[in-house]
Amino acid sequence: MAIAKFEHVTRTRAYEAVVNQVEERILRGELRPGDRLPSERELCTQMGVSRPTVREAMRALENAGMVALRPNDPAGGAIVRMPDGADFGRSLLSLVRFSQMSLADLIGFRLLIETAACYLAADADDPRLVDSIIEAHEAVERALDGSDADFVAADIEFHVAIARASGNRMLELCTNAVKSAMGSLIGETMVRTQGAAKRDFVRRHLLIVEAIKAGSALGASERARQDIVDCYLPLLNVEDASHVHALRALMTP
Repeated sequence: MAIAKFEHVTRTRAYEAVVNQVEERILRGELRPGDRLPSERELCTQMGVSRPTVREAMRALENAGMVALRPNDPAGGAIVRMPDGADFGRSLLSLVRFSQMSLADLIGFRLLIETAACYLAADADDPRLVDSIIEAHEAVERALDGSDADFVAADIEFHVAIARASGNRMLELCTNAVKSAMGSLIGETMVRTQGAAKRDFVRRHLLIVEAIKAGSALGASERARQDIVDCYLPLLNVEDASHVHALRALMTP
């Protein structure tokens, strides 16, 4: 395995330059998932920076999901990895928790991505993917008798299964992240109120499943739009709700 070489760092914020060099080599394919970076001492020598600078850079890369640190590994050196959907979800959740993103922002974004996912899933007409959506819906039905946490998890997986069937990886990642973030922000309040609310979710999901099975792309996307409007707009103030309604009008055929 070829050992990546690094250049001396000259920027004021040295750790950022270290991060940039590692990221560039990963993006160019010089470093691949599973490869080990040089040890801290070797990186210090190659880049002409201090050990604290290298450590700060490695922490930043770890937080970005680019490397996995092995502090007690005698061989030394972080292991290269690629960011995944969980990293994206955690970043989005952090934005929500620190009030940089409102519930209206999330609802509006869900309106965009989930209607698109339902449309593409129905249009794909792939029996194997339709079966996976049906199985996910059946799991939601079984979760009716379980805990709130189990029901919410099954509900998220149902929407992710539809996004996966769309054939668009970005829709899948965004659906998972946004659903999880909304769960954190509002505690899936509407689900936890009573059993009737859960059964209404299941009933609505079944209508989407039937539209996808029938290959009705417009029907599936409209069902998704209507569900989001009915279930979540009552949680918004008038001004925020008007923005979401404007998005719905934009997307309505």
